[in-house]
Amino acid sequence: MVISVIDKNILWNHSHVIMQGENNSDTVVFETDKTYGNIDLSGSSAFLAVVNSNGEGDKIPLSMSVKEDKLWLEWKITRSLTTVKGILSIQIVFESAEDVIHKTLVKNLEVKSSVDSDTPIEQEYPTILQSWEQRMENLNISASNTLIQATQAKDTAISSASTAISNAQSASLNKDATDTNKEISLQYSIDSQQYALTASEQAVLAEHYAQQAQSIISSIPMRYYRPSVAQMEAITTAKQGDLCYIVNFSSPSTKLYVYDTTDMDADNNNPEWVFLGNLDFANMDKATLLNILQLPTVATTGSYTDLLNKPNRYESFITLTTGAGHTAWDYSVSDKAICTLPYNAILYLDHIYNGAVGLLILYPNGHELTLPENSIKSMDFDYVTIGEEQHYIYTFVYDGVKFHWSRTVADNE
Repeated sequence: MVISVIDKNILWNHSHVIMQGENNSDTVVFETDKTYGNIDLSGSSAFLAVVNSNGEGDKIPLSMSVKEDKLWLEWKITRSLTTVKGILSIQIVFESAEDVIHKTLVKNLEVKSSVDSDTPIEQEYPTILQSWEQRMENLNISASNTLIQATQAKDTAISSASTAISNAQSASLNKDATDTNKEISLQYSIDSQQYALTASEQAVLAEHYAQQAQSIISSIPMRYYRPSVAQMEAITTAKQGDLCYIVNFSSPSTKLYVYDTTDMDADNNNPEWVFLGNLDFANMDKATLLNILQLPTVATTGSYTDLLNKPNRYESFITLTTGAGHTAWDYSVSDKAICTLPYNAILYLDHIYNGAVGLLILYPNGHELTLPENSIKSMDFDYVTIGEEQHYIYTFVYDGVKFHWSRTVADNE
């Protein structure tokens, strides 16, 4: 097919359709002027810049031939550009050795979806849905073409009316050609009326297509998902052909029903939900579903301790316990702790990091807490000791290698 390029516009006609998966089955020839302004484009290299609906781009060389004052640029449509359905943006680019770059406007084409015939049809309803989708697509094409024709007819009518006025003015200025110009003006006037009538007819036809499309949309079956038959039967908006899936994790399969208002099962009972069969592939148990999703542990436990990347500081005090001669402080839970010693113990800090700062309120009860081996005490650490009804307040900062400790005394009350 030959596509005209006028100025910088690619005049791609809607009748030129690209289908998903096509390969080497169609060749497009872009016809454009040999020159643009004072630039001779025949001495340039021509490319087609393309971007598909996934955002993937390519730059395809175009073969060029000169046809008198026109250039023919040939593009063979291959699978690399039709694999993905949806919008395909194209732009013709000319590049020359003199660093002259000329580009057309971007034109958005549509790679229309194709039928996947590799998958066998197992049930009636997918076939019905495909038929509806095809009818919708045909209506969209017809409506689009009708609107284009209506617009063209309107533009032609306006142009013809303008020509009629111009010819009428010329006729009044040129007495020798008055009669001839009057006849031409009359003919243009008649033509413009005919074009206007055609535009009105096309607009009515476009509205008809839109109504048909709306009718098809309203007839497409609704899909319902309910956990029980009772909840399915409680649906009040069902119409003929609607489907309902009974989905329940406690059941090994999913039951499929269709809403019947025409007594399709000949049981003299309608409207009703008619059971079609079990769909084993449409259901799975909870354990299988969780295995597929690979959710983090916190999604199923809801526990704060199962969170990843927790912040480094927390506000609440935690109470440390002492056992087997040591007191363990998990710094990832909190940077503030309270400890009451039942006997002498060694302090161990876990999940510590460079720059960590902590506070410990210690009730020794006459016992001694031994700090970690990599600890440095302040000069006045041991100067003040507690008396009755008093306790220690320890603070530390960790430099990545050692703990730097300070200690003070406070009253219990």
